[in-house]
Amino acid sequence: MEVGFLKRYSSRNRLSVGDGGERLRRVQTVAIALLAIALAAALITLLPGASYRSDMRRYAQGRMLSECDDAVQQAARLSRTASTSSYDALARIRSEVYAIDTLNEALHDVGNEAYLIDPAVFTAMYNLLDTYNNKLITGIQTGEQQSQLTADLDSLHKLIEALQ
Repeated sequence: MEVGFLKRYSSRNRLSVGDGGERLRRVQTVAIALLAIALAAALITLLPGASYRSDMRRYAQGRMLSECDDAVQQAARLSRTASTSSYDALARIRSEVYAIDTLNEALHDVGNEAYLIDPAVFTAMYNLLDTYNNKLITGIQTGEQQSQLTADLDSLHKLIEALQ
Protein backbone atom coordinates (compact mmCIF):
# COMPACT_ATOMS: atom_id res chain seq x y z
CA MET A 1 0.00 0.00 0.00
CA GLU A 2 2.81 2.43 0.71
CA VAL A 3 4.45 1.75 -2.65
CA GLY A 4 1.24 2.70 -4.48
CA PHE A 5 0.99 5.87 -2.45
CA LEU A 6 4.55 6.95 -3.37
CA LYS A 7 4.11 5.94 -6.98
CA ARG A 8 0.90 7.90 -7.35
CA TYR A 9 2.33 11.18 -5.99
CA SER A 10 5.85 11.19 -7.41
CA SER A 11 6.62 14.01 -9.85
CA ARG A 12 7.96 11.60 -12.41
CA ASN A 13 4.68 9.74 -12.75
CA ARG A 14 2.63 12.87 -12.78
CA LEU A 15 4.51 14.37 -15.76
CA SER A 16 4.85 11.34 -17.94
CA VAL A 17 2.04 8.93 -17.25
CA GLY A 18 -1.68 9.35 -17.72
CA ASP A 19 -3.67 12.58 -18.04
CA GLY A 20 -1.28 14.75 -15.97
CA GLY A 21 1.59 14.68 -18.50
CA GLU A 22 -0.73 15.27 -21.43
CA ARG A 23 -2.44 18.10 -19.59
CA LEU A 24 0.89 19.82 -19.01
CA ARG A 25 1.85 19.46 -22.68
CA ARG A 26 -1.52 20.90 -23.71
CA VAL A 27 -1.07 23.87 -21.39
CA GLN A 28 2.41 24.45 -22.79
CA THR A 29 1.13 24.18 -26.36
CA VAL A 30 -1.70 26.64 -25.67
CA ALA A 31 0.69 29.06 -23.93
CA ILE A 32 3.13 28.95 -26.85
CA ALA A 33 0.27 29.43 -29.34
CA LEU A 34 -1.00 32.46 -27.36
CA LEU A 35 2.48 33.97 -27.25
CA ALA A 36 2.86 33.45 -31.01
CA ILE A 37 -0.49 35.13 -31.63
CA ALA A 38 0.44 38.04 -29.34
CA LEU A 39 3.77 38.47 -31.13
CA ALA A 40 2.09 38.40 -34.55
CA ALA A 41 -0.49 40.96 -33.40
CA ALA A 42 2.26 43.22 -32.05
CA LEU A 43 4.19 43.03 -35.31
CA ILE A 44 1.07 43.69 -37.39
CA THR A 45 0.32 46.71 -35.22
CA LEU A 46 3.83 48.16 -35.09
CA LEU A 47 5.07 47.65 -38.65
CA PRO A 48 2.43 49.82 -40.35
CA GLY A 49 3.15 52.54 -37.78
CA ALA A 50 6.82 52.51 -38.69
CA SER A 51 5.91 52.64 -42.37
CA TYR A 52 3.49 55.49 -41.71
CA ARG A 53 6.17 57.51 -39.91
CA SER A 54 8.61 56.88 -42.73
CA ASP A 55 6.04 57.94 -45.35
CA MET A 56 5.15 61.01 -43.32
CA ARG A 57 8.80 61.98 -43.00
CA ARG A 58 9.38 61.61 -46.76
CA TYR A 59 6.27 63.68 -47.52
CA ALA A 60 7.26 66.38 -45.04
CA GLN A 61 10.80 66.57 -46.39
CA GLY A 62 9.46 66.92 -49.92
CA ARG A 63 7.06 69.62 -48.81
CA MET A 64 9.85 71.42 -46.92
CA LEU A 65 11.98 71.40 -50.06
CA SER A 66 9.10 72.75 -52.15
CA GLU A 67 8.45 75.57 -49.66
CA CYS A 68 12.14 76.42 -49.58
CA ASP A 69 12.28 76.49 -53.40
CA ASP A 70 9.39 78.96 -53.38
CA ALA A 71 11.12 81.11 -50.74
CA VAL A 72 14.34 81.19 -52.79
CA GLN A 73 12.35 82.29 -55.85
CA GLN A 74 10.63 85.01 -53.82
CA ALA A 75 13.98 86.21 -52.48
CA ALA A 76 15.23 86.60 -56.04
CA ARG A 77 12.27 88.91 -56.75
CA LEU A 78 13.01 91.25 -53.85
CA SER A 79 14.12 94.71 -54.83
CA ARG A 80 16.73 96.58 -52.85
CA THR A 81 14.37 99.48 -52.20
CA ALA A 82 11.01 99.72 -50.53
CA SER A 83 8.14 98.78 -52.80
CA THR A 84 4.82 96.99 -52.58
CA SER A 85 6.27 93.97 -54.35
CA SER A 86 9.05 93.75 -51.74
CA TYR A 87 6.53 93.73 -48.90
CA ASP A 88 4.51 91.01 -50.62
CA ALA A 89 7.58 88.89 -51.40
CA LEU A 90 8.86 89.25 -47.84
CA ALA A 91 5.49 88.18 -46.46
CA ARG A 92 5.47 85.11 -48.72
CA ILE A 93 9.01 84.22 -47.69
CA ARG A 94 8.01 84.47 -44.02
CA SER A 95 5.00 82.20 -44.60
CA GLU A 96 7.14 79.64 -46.43
CA VAL A 97 9.79 79.65 -43.70
CA TYR A 98 7.00 79.27 -41.16
CA ALA A 99 5.62 76.28 -43.09
CA ILE A 100 9.05 74.61 -43.05
CA ASP A 101 9.41 75.36 -39.33
CA THR A 102 5.96 73.91 -38.63
CA LEU A 103 6.72 70.71 -40.54
CA ASN A 104 10.00 70.40 -38.65
CA GLU A 105 8.12 70.78 -35.34
CA ALA A 106 5.45 68.28 -36.37
CA LEU A 107 8.01 65.63 -37.32
CA HIS A 108 9.77 66.18 -34.02
CA ASP A 109 6.53 65.90 -32.04
CA VAL A 110 5.17 62.87 -33.88
CA GLY A 111 8.39 60.91 -34.22
CA ASN A 112 9.80 61.70 -30.78
CA GLU A 113 13.16 62.17 -32.42
CA ALA A 114 15.64 64.99 -32.86
CA TYR A 115 14.70 67.95 -34.99
CA LEU A 116 15.59 67.51 -38.65
CA ILE A 117 16.63 71.16 -38.74
CA ASP A 118 17.85 72.95 -35.63
CA PRO A 119 15.18 75.41 -34.41
CA ALA A 120 17.92 78.04 -34.03
CA VAL A 121 18.06 78.21 -37.85
CA PHE A 122 14.45 79.38 -37.90
CA THR A 123 14.94 81.82 -35.03
CA ALA A 124 17.81 83.46 -36.93
CA MET A 125 15.73 83.50 -40.11
CA TYR A 126 12.78 85.17 -38.35
CA ASN A 127 15.11 87.78 -36.82
CA LEU A 128 16.56 88.55 -40.24
CA LEU A 129 13.08 88.82 -41.76
CA ASP A 130 12.05 91.23 -38.97
CA THR A 131 15.14 93.38 -39.55
CA TYR A 132 14.53 93.36 -43.29
CA ASN A 133 10.89 94.35 -42.81
CA ASN A 134 11.81 97.19 -40.43
CA LYS A 135 14.31 98.57 -42.93
CA LEU A 136 11.69 98.39 -45.69
CA ILE A 137 9.23 100.30 -43.51
CA THR A 138 11.72 103.05 -42.72
CA GLY A 139 12.97 103.27 -46.31
CA ILE A 140 16.55 102.28 -45.49
CA GLN A 141 18.58 100.33 -48.07
CA THR A 142 18.13 96.57 -47.65
CA GLY A 143 20.97 95.25 -49.80
CA GLU A 144 22.81 93.65 -46.86
CA GLN A 145 19.66 91.95 -45.55
CA GLN A 146 18.73 90.75 -49.02
CA SER A 147 22.15 89.17 -49.50
CA GLN A 148 22.00 87.57 -46.06
CA LEU A 149 18.45 86.29 -46.66
CA THR A 150 19.45 84.76 -49.99
CA ALA A 151 22.47 83.07 -48.38
CA ASP A 152 20.39 81.79 -45.44
CA LEU A 153 17.69 80.41 -47.74
CA ASP A 154 20.33 78.69 -49.87
CA SER A 155 21.82 77.14 -46.72
CA LEU A 156 18.37 76.01 -45.58
CA HIS A 157 17.76 74.50 -49.01
CA LYS A 158 21.01 72.54 -48.78
CA LEU A 159 20.10 71.32 -45.28
CA ILE A 160 16.75 70.05 -46.50
CA GLU A 161 18.28 68.39 -49.57
CA ALA A 162 20.80 66.62 -47.33
CA LEU A 163 17.91 65.07 -45.37
CA GLN A 164 16.65 63.15 -48.38
